[in-house]
Amino acid sequence: MIRTTIAAFALLVCFGCSRETSTTAEDVRKETTEAARTAADFTQEQAARAKREAEAKIAELDRRIDDLEVKASTASAKMKTSLQEAAKDMRAESKRLKERMSTWDDKAVEAWQTTRIEVEQAVNKAETAIDNLLEKVRN
Repeated sequence: MIRTTIAAFALLVCFGCSRETSTTAEDVRKETTEAARTAADFTQEQAARAKREAEAKIAELDRRIDDLEVKASTASAKMKTSLQEAAKDMRAESKRLKERMSTWDDKAVEAWQTTRIEVEQAVNKAETAIDNLLEKVRN
């Protein structure tokens, strides 16, 4: 009797499971479409956030270049020329980065990620150069 009860219970469980797990191709298509849409939205949000952060870094770089130009105006003649030339080069780099970022929205995921890395490295390099120049001015 116990075996019959267990067998009957197992059949009921199996019968119930087969009803609950019935998945159609349409269900899979809908879930796949939704997952793809969610992934695309997430990627766009990441790209937008990264772009805002990069634009803020470039704006900060521009502010530091302004400070460098102010320091150049009060430096000795030799240092003034060096600082002005460095500021000019950094302005050109800042402009290049802004132009590079202007096409960011049109790029595929891999491309904007590569651009983000390029911008971050260029800003870091320019900031280090500014720090080094300002250290020379102080000494």
